[in-house]
Amino acid sequence: MLRIITLLSLCVATGFTPLGLRPTTHTLEASSSIKVHGTSTLHDWTMVMKQASGEATFEMNETGLTISRVFISLNAEDLKSEYALMDKNAYEALKTEKFPKITFDLSQVHGITHSGSAYQVDASGLVSMAGAMKTVRMTVVCHVGKDGTIQITGKKAMKMTDFGIEPPEVMFGTITTGDDIVIDFDARFLPNGHS
Repeated sequence: MLRIITLLSLCVATGFTPLGLRPTTHTLEASSSIKVHGTSTLHDWTMVMKQASGEATFEMNETGLTISRVFISLNAEDLKSEYALMDKNAYEALKTEKFPKITFDLSQVHGITHSGSAYQVDASGLVSMAGAMKTVRMTVVCHVGKDGTIQITGKKAMKMTDFGIEPPEVMFGTITTGDDIVIDFDARFLPNGHS
């Protein structure tokens, strides 16, 4: 769903000049970071994304910036922790043999607040994980570079059971994982053709 985000002052604040008032496609940079933080009865843990892909489409016009797409996809088994046994149990809980991908697809932008060179965006998107789909609403911060790069950062607390995922157990249930997780992301989108 297209929503106009009035960022006309962005051009003055950052020096960003749109080229041709036409949609531009951005590609997720390889160094972007996605982490999953959680707890267990033994210790806190973090799984780090090793690889992901994604695209975003933007259009600058006379009234501001239109965001028509933000899509991120990763292979669930590219999330790695420090512990091989934990990874194995996590992949089983995520049912990666049947559902190998985790995706996010922007569905709506509800509003935006401008502060300095940053833009706080209230948005919803469809998260697909372990065979379940759920609309998730979150607040993210966007920075637009002078070269047109767009950095999106934020954190979102969720529960595994919201996606039908049973929190993993190891050692015959003596160590259990907490249901609550936090997704921590720093995604940088480069304009296609950016060197």
